[in-house]
Amino acid sequence: MTEEETRAYWDIPENGQYMCDVLMRVHPDWTLWREEGVWHARYGTWPPHQRISERCAGLLNLTIRLGGALS
Repeated sequence: MTEEETRAYWDIPENGQYMCDVLMRVHPDWTLWREEGVWHARYGTWPPHQRISERCAGLLNLTIRLGGALS
């Protein structure tokens, strides 16, 4: 798959929601969503405007994993 094909796949709402559900099972204290081609995550106690964002779900997963101790 090309990068464009991969992004188009995750832009399909059902596919994007599936990835969010998977990541929330792995990181139960986090809320994740995809918006305008970007993955977003917010830790449970953070205010609504505070979030981390990545263009790649894998990088978001890694960011949560590495920063989890800081949350």
